[in-house]
Amino acid sequence: MARRLPAELIQDILVQAWGDEETLILPGFTKETTREILDLESQEARARRRWQFYESICRLSRDWHRANVDIPLREVILSCDFDVLVYPQLLKRRMEIDMAEGIHISPQDYLNRARMMIDFRFAFAFSRSFHHERGESAKRFFGQSMPNSRSVALWLPAPSQFYHVMQSISQFPSLSSIVTIHGPGLLGSDSLEVSTPATSITRLLVHFLGPVHIPLSHWESRKGRETIALFPNATDITLSHDFSLIEFVPQFPKLKRLTLHCYPLYTLFGQAGRGTLRHWRIVPALRAGLLQGKREGLSDKRGKSGKSAGRLVINTGHEEPDGWTDVANACVRHGVVLERRCVFTTPSRLPSIKSPRDGPISLHLFTFRQLKPFSLCATPVTQSLHAMLMLPADMPSLPAELIRGILTQAWIGDEPLLSLCEEWDVEEWEVEERARVRWEFYDAICLLSRDWRQANIDLPLRELVISCNLDLEMYTQLLRSRIERDVAKGIHDHPRHYLDRARMIFDFRYVLNVNPRDPAEGEFLKEFLTESMPNSRSVALLFPRLDHFQDAFFPHSFSLMPNITRLLVHFLGPVADPLTSWQSAQARETIAMYPNATDITLSRDMSLIEFVPQFPKLQRLTLQCYPLYTLFGRPGMGTLRYWRIIPALAAGLLQGGIGGLRQSEKRTGRLIINTGHEEPDGWADVAKACARHGVPLERRCIFTNTEQAINDFPCGFITIINLGVLCIADKVSLAFRHAMIRVGKVNLPRGVDVSDLDMIAM
Repeated sequence: MARRLPAELIQDILVQAWGDEETLILPGFTKETTREILDLESQEARARRRWQFYESICRLSRDWHRANVDIPLREVILSCDFDVLVYPQLLKRRMEIDMAEGIHISPQDYLNRARMMIDFRFAFAFSRSFHHERGESAKRFFGQSMPNSRSVALWLPAPSQFYHVMQSISQFPSLSSIVTIHGPGLLGSDSLEVSTPATSITRLLVHFLGPVHIPLSHWESRKGRETIALFPNATDITLSHDFSLIEFVPQFPKLKRLTLHCYPLYTLFGQAGRGTLRHWRIVPALRAGLLQGKREGLSDKRGKSGKSAGRLVINTGHEEPDGWTDVANACVRHGVVLERRCVFTTPSRLPSIKSPRDGPISLHLFTFRQLKPFSLCATPVTQSLHAMLMLPADMPSLPAELIRGILTQAWIGDEPLLSLCEEWDVEEWEVEERARVRWEFYDAICLLSRDWRQANIDLPLRELVISCNLDLEMYTQLLRSRIERDVAKGIHDHPRHYLDRARMIFDFRYVLNVNPRDPAEGEFLKEFLTESMPNSRSVALLFPRLDHFQDAFFPHSFSLMPNITRLLVHFLGPVADPLTSWQSAQARETIAMYPNATDITLSRDMSLIEFVPQFPKLQRLTLQCYPLYTLFGRPGMGTLRYWRIIPALAAGLLQGGIGGLRQSEKRTGRLIINTGHEEPDGWADVAKACARHGVPLERRCIFTNTEQAINDFPCGFITIINLGVLCIADKVSLAFRHAMIRVGKVNLPRGVDVSDLDMIAM
């Protein structure tokens, strides 16, 4: 059973799934090739899958809806016109809900502290010619949304769009960060036509796509410097390719930290070269005042030149790059702190060097100094930005175990067996609707990305849930596709081995008629039990009527049930009412099918004297003695009288005896009684009897408040059988590790001890 995860982890993984990391940072970027960026159809398909995933998560349960409902407003993605159409509907629906609750918020305030990803190639119909009207609409959009946003990521294919964006940035000094991705047309223009610099940006990252072993041309360097010059107040700059740094001295007087990437030039066989620092012209730049806070004509009030030494960070491979000694001596001479980081330690950590540069596409990351920059995923481009630049992770990648745990939690819920008991009387159409939502969620996760598909692909086979005919159809298709895939790989395995260590929940209410008086259905049940259960970790069988279970299992009980060693029986209904003779008789008949049980838990009082001949191997017996709360919530004592514990101990209960006979090798078991704060009626007599017969007695105070023993539920009957493990011929058989049989149309009362049901997942 999936353990309940912290809300922060749930939200992190939902954000990670919503944007798939690649989309959150580089809208439209895929792992294969940069040419796919221009594919409108793939953008729309990704957008539709993203919104399908959002709807599926929101419909899983109230808790999942609460965790997921605001994610599109915190992580805004506008990658195509489909997103542009859906977001107004989402905002309208959110405003209607808030207004109904008396909350009045302006639309732009919903994007407060949001992280926005906008692709102007396909959203707002900007992929065509950029008309003046669209430019004005872009300005209005930025004017409303950007001031309150935490960060904005833009894909800008045209120089004119860059002009409008820069005008907007200059108007909003509160903007915390912005990512702009420019196509070849931007740097290919003769002039950027931007007159207003963005003075609020203090952190800047410039990255050029293409082979790292080819230096930038003079034209590429000039255009890159023109773009960088638009941010004169930058204090932290990272450069991925070799610029001449001597021009940086007059352009960035406030620069305090400069990070350079000096790639080792790996050979065809993966042997690393040294790399070089010559093209940066670092020594002349330091001589001119780089990172020293001085500029010609700049002095303090006392006439002395202003000087504030900064830090130079160089990311390299294992070997020192060519020119390192000269740079180190120059830094010492000019008082600049020098730091070398071994980042590029393998060829896989370099940007792609196989494809020629289609055009000088540049990525600029701007963010305030006090805020973290984006975390970038490991694509050929973003390897150089995430792994190589060593950027702090704004959204950390979660461990695979946590991802699997939260996907399992979403697939079957926190407590699937409790949920089934609480909602036993749901209609058939509700069961089918939940199954449909469950499979839509599975499809949405598998379509998000390769990593998410890998984490999710086997989930239905690990947590098997069959509640209606739709589940049967989907599992048939899933197993068929899995078998075909394995056969294509040369793997030939029996289908039942796909369910090794699976946890199965099989609800017979709406799947088929399990009345065993029908021979065909009885044979199906027998085949199902013998084929699927032996390799499963746990099995939950839900029957609409107790006699269906009994009639179906009695013919096969001797062949299927001897390895059952652990048993839990729970009755639903008011805990204050003793069981009727009919209920006790049916319970004893059901329990008697498992003669080798060594650990039994009983939730309601039944005569234990019959247990002595039925369970000679019993070693542990747990009884639930509920305190009987009064009308005003004051606890009563509860009673042990109905259990008939003392006569059962005298007959040999928990002592390995049958009647008055004793086995030669005496085996004493343990008696555990769960109570409230007060000792139950008859406790002293039971304690004396246990001491007299040498049976250890343990009392646990579990039912400590009214909520655990409230008595306002309709009568009903549930039998939960929690099974054990048996070693056969030095081989551990996992047959019937846990199984549950659920009977009756009832609600689970709050008097049920949740820890007992959780034992099923042990």
